[in-house]
Amino acid sequence: MQECILNAVQQLNADPFIAVWYAFTEIQNIDPIEVSVIFLELTASSGTKDSKKCRFLPEALRKGLAERAVSSATASLEDSAHGQLFSASANRQKEQLFDVAAEESRRLIRTTVPETLQADALDSIAKEAKKIAAKLKASPSDEGKRLEAAKKMVAEGRLGTLRSTPSGTLYLVDLTEEQLAKIERRWEPNWRSATNPWAKIDDTEFWRCSSAAVGHGIADLGWRSVQEL
Repeated sequence: MQECILNAVQQLNADPFIAVWYAFTEIQNIDPIEVSVIFLELTASSGTKDSKKCRFLPEALRKGLAERAVSSATASLEDSAHGQLFSASANRQKEQLFDVAAEESRRLIRTTVPETLQADALDSIAKEAKKIAAKLKASPSDEGKRLEAAKKMVAEGRLGTLRSTPSGTLYLVDLTEEQLAKIERRWEPNWRSATNPWAKIDDTEFWRCSSAAVGHGIADLGWRSVQEL
């Protein structure tokens, strides 16, 4: 509560014409599930609104929206390139990124910025997005290759290695028909088991996601068989 009120006061001092909402959820019971939710609306007083001579978009919000616009634009261009990392090295690609980022800025502004500020915000956010996009450098990435390699290992009945992290390795595995049938037979709608891993090899826990499972651990399991799960 203290943190949310402090943030709200800072935001309302920057723009008293908005409303800041917070939601607090408390779990009352697990089985059956029962929760209580409190919604808190914080607004500035009418006197504070009357004393405000002009309105502006907070710097943090402007930069945040610009970063989101560039991130969405880059992801969109990557998708259109069939999963290949978008390279911003060529001038043509830069211009394409600028155009998509500008369109993303307009989309974000319509849902996040008060209508009276949208005209000024669009110009400032688009300029900030262009600055961020211009600093992007083409860098080789094997992200798509890692996923393909992991899927190949999974198809061969081994644990697929997705990526290394500072604290271990992330693994992918497709469940066999036998494992899926076993899960279906034994599954029960029990919230108390929601925090239990699906399986474990050595000290690496695996968590089921539909017909696949992911695990994270420090052991080298790339050579292990799916049947061990």
